[in-house]
Amino acid sequence: SVLWQTAVPIVLGLALAVTGGIGLGLVLLKLVDKQVADWWAFLPITGVGAALILLVTVLSLPPLWRMMRPDGLRTE
Repeated sequence: SVLWQTAVPIVLGLALAVTGGIGLGLVLLKLVDKQVADWWAFLPITGVGAALILLVTVLSLPPLWRMMRPDGLRTE
């Protein structure tokens, strides 16, 4: 459950960022009357962002699991 509490917002945030970025990019390209050169150019940047988020999430899980134990919850 702890992993789902971090994974779901991250996936939703990445999906929203990619959708919004592509939408705004298309609007800007329409304004300057240009065509899309490469539709898949956003994938490496999105992949690096997802990998960094995954790395930080995995590194923060052990302290999070310790805090979610009953003795950790009593100290809050």
